[in-house]
Amino acid sequence: GVVVVAAAGNEGKADKTYPAAIDGVIGVAATDRNDNLASFSNRGSWVSIAAPGVSIASTCSTVLGNRCGPNETSSNTGYAAFSGTSMASPHVAAAAALLFAAGPGLSGDQVRARLAATATPVTGTGTNFAWGRLDVAGALRGMEPGYWMAAADGGVFNFGAAGFHGSAAAPARNVVGIAASPTRRGYWLVRNDGAVTNHGDARHYGSMAGVRLNAPVLGMERTTSGGGYWLVGADGGLFSFGDARFHGSTGGIRLNQPVVGMAVAPNGGGYWMVARDGGIFAFGEAGFYGSMGGTPLNQPVVGMASTPSGRGYWLVASDGGMFAFGDARFYGSTGSIRLNKPIVGMRPTPTGRGYWLVASDGGIFAFGDAAFLGSAGGARLAAPIVGMAS
Repeated sequence: GVVVVAAAGNEGKADKTYPAAIDGVIGVAATDRNDNLASFSNRGSWVSIAAPGVSIASTCSTVLGNRCGPNETSSNTGYAAFSGTSMASPHVAAAAALLFAAGPGLSGDQVRARLAATATPVTGTGTNFAWGRLDVAGALRGMEPGYWMAAADGGVFNFGAAGFHGSAAAPARNVVGIAASPTRRGYWLVRNDGAVTNHGDARHYGSMAGVRLNAPVLGMERTTSGGGYWLVGADGGLFSFGDARFHGSTGGIRLNQPVVGMAVAPNGGGYWMVARDGGIFAFGEAGFYGSMGGTPLNQPVVGMASTPSGRGYWLVASDGGMFAFGDARFYGSTGSIRLNKPIVGMRPTPTGRGYWLVASDGGIFAFGDAAFLGSAGGARLAAPIVGMAS
């Protein structure tokens, strides 16, 4: 993963400066200790984020003509308080480095999205800079492992560092999926009629509630930024909301078997759908890396997940059989184990070096670097588990 961070400039103007204004670059404005925009800082909605940039302790050297002040050492190097967007941008670059260290499998787009989602709204957010003021602790919060399970009755079960943010009490139609927000301080639940409920910091961007569908909705995935989501139907119909882009669907195409799941490319530029027979349909920038279509299966496929790079994916069958394609590695399965209840879904770890499988009774099976953090297996559930998020 790569993130490019650039200072917005110190001319005190709103005109775009480069490279900070290049699409995909995180441009940084400077704020003072009171979260006010520094008078010298360039500003505008083209600037991504703000960070402290006034009177920042900085290394300096008289060899370069700087005035280092009383902390100058005999070697002509020391520290002094400097101001500028060049003092602000290293805070953002360091925060990105900490995120990469905490989640080695994160993509650059995922790190960028997390910095955006966790920035603190201060005066000037949306006008002088887009996201807010950098919040390093907020960006790192929730990086500890954890996962949620969702039941058909809207119940949510949380384990590890995954917090509980509410449930969909007594929904009129069955809940069929769950997706976590980028900060992991919230989640969405989706019903088979396309209704979406949002919890914690997850925002509502729309739903298919009240719309006549050709086939029931079976799941959802969010965008990298968390500013939108996709709903997928059993016929491969795709419904996009917020900043989720429509890249195509199998709605209107006669399928051999119904679609049972989807996964999104890490950059949000495409997605895959998987059918019950293991057939794969790739859209947008999502590449085709293989499928189980045409291959006899012991049990039907029930879900899929993308690798962190987006250059591979896993398929999981209801017996826990795992099929890896592209750069996805095989870390184990329950294919040869007698299960109490069938597998209904999976989630990869942030590194992509492991995954969890979840069964309809809430049983959890962890492989690779996926940590077992608890399960609902053995507990008496009012309704079966239908999916998980991490």
